[in-house]
Amino acid sequence: MTQICVIITAGGSGTRFNKTKKKQYFQIFDKSILEWTVKAFYEHNLIENIIISSPKEDIELLENELRIYLDKVTLTAGGKTRQESVFNGLKKCPADTKIVLIHDAVRPFVYQEEINNLINKAKLEKAVIPVTKVKYTIKKFFDNYVTETVNRDELVEVHTPQAFDYELIFNLHQKAAKDGLNLTDDAGLCEYYGNKVTIVECSNNNIKITNPEDLVLATAIMQDFNKKDVL
Repeated sequence: MTQICVIITAGGSGTRFNKTKKKQYFQIFDKSILEWTVKAFYEHNLIENIIISSPKEDIELLENELRIYLDKVTLTAGGKTRQESVFNGLKKCPADTKIVLIHDAVRPFVYQEEINNLINKAKLEKAVIPVTKVKYTIKKFFDNYVTETVNRDELVEVHTPQAFDYELIFNLHQKAAKDGLNLTDDAGLCEYYGNKVTIVECSNNNIKITNPEDLVLATAIMQDFNKKDVL
């Protein structure tokens, strides 16, 4: 059986969301955003290990909040950057890990079928990201004047979880740490070092809860989310 791990990055301070409480700890109905996110992976039958990288001072809180998931969950201290936090998580994966999914703590709406698609594709392609098509016209501008209309058929919005061959992404993180490289997502490391990244489409419900108004939308999505196992 292929060993599959998930790394969830839960280190964001979320100051745009609330100055006193981190956004991953806000509740949607009876659970925090982070718990909904963990639950989506915990209930997937192929995933055996979930590694959460969080600020060191939050680990005791998470041990209590996520106690019913701790048979699959490992908590580890994050780093100063998202990339460093992911690397810390990668180091905690079991030695026989083959596929790793890397996910944002504040994206709770991941369908089981989408997880399957990413895992299956990663076995073949080694690096795969979920995307949605750009809906609106995109323009470049300079000094308040439009300079170009971009062909949106060539653009996608990138989501998580991103799925990788474990050995590949671990080695790239190791190389990036040595080179002093810091990028905004893990697929970016693949691109930077010349590795191909393939895409699969995901649901538009796979939102990242960043601003207070996103919580209103997330509450509406959640009313329907738990009724579905597939898209």
